[in-house]
Amino acid sequence: MDIVEFISETTLLFIVGLTVFSLVVTFAGMYITTRLTGRWVRQNFLTTEQWPQLSESYPWDPRNFRSLDGPIAGVQFEDDKIVLVEFMSGRSPLSEEQRRMRGLVEKGRVEFREVRGDPGSPSTMQVR
Repeated sequence: MDIVEFISETTLLFIVGLTVFSLVVTFAGMYITTRLTGRWVRQNFLTTEQWPQLSESYPWDPRNFRSLDGPIAGVQFEDDKIVLVEFMSGRSPLSEEQRRMRGLVEKGRVEFREVRGDPGSPSTMQVR
């Protein structure tokens, strides 16, 4: 038995049309969500770069802040220490990766390394 025997042609066309419409709406929603997320990330990055300069309550010299593109917002360079900085708003929690990094810092698992060599010849690079 064929399904067409039980469902009229008009109903079948309606179901196919509804399915196609649902797919179009789904893809349009995904596109809009992606665009808005990208916009938010770009705006958030600019805010992260500018936060120290714009905030009167920032505890260090904002000229010594360098923004990073990663799970940590940036690095604050002071005369007697280096501070990894993450800006948070409200009660938002640290991500799992940020908590892991905080744990590594607290355990003293932070290193300073030099990588020397010729950029044109990666085989000559040495880590000190």
